[in-house]
Amino acid sequence: MNSGTGSDRQLLLFRQDPYIFIYLLYGFHLIIMELVQGNIKESILPPHEDDIISTMPENVITNILHCLPIRDAVRTGILSRDWRFKWTKLTQLVFDYNFFYDPLDIRLEYYFSKVIPKLLLHLNAAITKFVLFIEDDESFSRFNDEHVNDINNWVMFLSRKGIKEFTLINRQPRLKLHSHIFSCHGLTHLKLHNCSVCPMPSFIGFPNLLSLDLSSVVFGSYTCGEFISRCPLLNSLKIDFDTTYEIKRSEIAKLENLKVLSLPLCNLDNMAKFTRSRMFQLMCFFPKLQELHLGFKNCKFLADEINIDAIALSCLKTLELNGVDFHNSIMVSCVVELICSSPNLKTLNITAASSTKNSPESLEVNYSRMVQLKLHTVFLASVKGLESELCFIKFLLACSPQLKKMIISTCTTRLFGGDRGAIIFTTKLLKLHRTSPVSEIDFKWY
Repeated sequence: MNSGTGSDRQLLLFRQDPYIFIYLLYGFHLIIMELVQGNIKESILPPHEDDIISTMPENVITNILHCLPIRDAVRTGILSRDWRFKWTKLTQLVFDYNFFYDPLDIRLEYYFSKVIPKLLLHLNAAITKFVLFIEDDESFSRFNDEHVNDINNWVMFLSRKGIKEFTLINRQPRLKLHSHIFSCHGLTHLKLHNCSVCPMPSFIGFPNLLSLDLSSVVFGSYTCGEFISRCPLLNSLKIDFDTTYEIKRSEIAKLENLKVLSLPLCNLDNMAKFTRSRMFQLMCFFPKLQELHLGFKNCKFLADEINIDAIALSCLKTLELNGVDFHNSIMVSCVVELICSSPNLKTLNITAASSTKNSPESLEVNYSRMVQLKLHTVFLASVKGLESELCFIKFLLACSPQLKKMIISTCTTRLFGGDRGAIIFTTKLLKLHRTSPVSEIDFKWY
């Protein structure tokens, strides 16, 4: 049997474990240092034809360098004359906390005005991925307008280098991005946190954008919904639960390719009051949806009739619901209907509402449709020991023959009346019937 060429075997080896490359580099570095110090003879070095690293294709070397932090990738230039400029073929740049951290306390201005611009100018290939984290700690305590200007200069430079993935995570005061970001028409992935952007009047959208992740982003004269509607190929849309945007249902209903959707429901059409039928009508626009994350915070559900048989989220594998009020039977009924309308659901993640405003608990929920679920994993967070929660868990366990693990957590045992109340609740959980013979229940309190 032909086992493939030497380069094929090398590629397979490093794809399986890229850190093998790191160890080999470190070994070569030690040998070179020993040679410089005159402690060993040059004859111990392997002949060139046996050098597995030097004989690898350039694209394989570049892919492996991408597995290293930028600092280490650039440092490979000291290994030999042949390796001096290998790092200049990098196409992916990640400037995170580890990049900016330095025990010598080098000034932030030096990284922004010297180091990063020099790196950008020395790279020979197109820069397809750029990630920048601006932390809220001592290393960024001197972050100012000059740094903002530097970032905008980088964006202008990247717009001419074929950038496809752009991520900016800002934990400082809101950062104003220049409109150059909207000239990056080749973008396929865009992630912005805590930024201010103002699209140019001529902005027609991102025709190639596949994923969009927004948190605390201000759009100037645009609304978030208008911006989203100009990205027709989106298959992943994530809107932070704690931000307020004006989004119209008609603006996202056209995104028929969506596979991942994360959205606070109260922001949809600026409505704090919601009907179940309205939510399910929205879900019907996304037949390819595989992951759904919905925020119920500040959203009041109104009772209405719904044609349950007409709803089918057949592709949905993961469902995450945040801010579920188990005192509210209408909201719980909506959750049950979402689960039952997802015949291939594997993962369920529910976080209970932190505050229920002392509303009376209701158990009027119809669980008759909950039969033969395909759930594998269930996470229930911020539970309070309510009977409605226990009833919900009871039917999940009874109708999930493939369930492997259920994790239940609470932020404090005071909600249960202390440790004794938490133990009583745990005892009730253990008595519940489980259809799955291998299911485990893990109850945690903090």
